[in-house]
Amino acid sequence: MTQMNLFDGRLQRDHGISATLGKEKDPWLARMEATLVTYARTRPEGFLAEDFRAWWTGQGLVMPHSDKVWGALFLTVAKRGEIINTGVYRQAKSAKNHAHRYAVWKPGPQPKPENGSREIP
Repeated sequence: MTQMNLFDGRLQRDHGISATLGKEKDPWLARMEATLVTYARTRPEGFLAEDFRAWWTGQGLVMPHSDKVWGALFLTVAKRGEIINTGVYRQAKSAKNHAHRYAVWKPGPQPKPENGSREIP
């Protein structure tokens, strides 16, 4: 048996993310990504993925085909720099997460307005 190196592990992770997200409908996935970014911007103090998931569920929004989509969603949006893993971990609130510790996320930097336009506060 050969040992997998870190590069192979990352490739497999990225392939798994693509496969998981590829099973979702494009408009729904785009909405979910945009909603996560907006959610993050309203919580500059930070939040757990389970907070977003509970909020999404509470809104009555369509759920993903698999629970794996949640993690893939966060990693995809984080890769674009729209949310940031703070490196801080907090204990989950949900009993189903068995008191595990999860990453605290914050919004990424807001893009600068193009063509000299000014953002309205």
